[in-house]
Amino acid sequence: MIEAVAGSLVYGPRDVAHAFRVDSDEARLLLFFGPAGVERFFREAGKPARSVGLPPADEQFIDLGALMKIGNSYGQEYVGSPLPPKD
Repeated sequence: MIEAVAGSLVYGPRDVAHAFRVDSDEARLLLFFGPAGVERFFREAGKPARSVGLPPADEQFIDLGALMKIGNSYGQEYVGSPLPPKD
């Protein structure tokens, strides 16, 4: 487990199970994926933002089963439950 702080760089190699959780009220992340192609997953599983900023509290997101099915079609494998909140 890596507890990253501001300015951290964390590398997640291909074919190694990984997850992340944001434990702060304000965070900024920049994710890089390579090689190209994973953006198709985000286009299919996501939807355009309605505004610049956080989505409204009542925003509806794709259900986990559908998300996993889309992910599997792009070679993603889900190996466990989402990480629980930090105590």
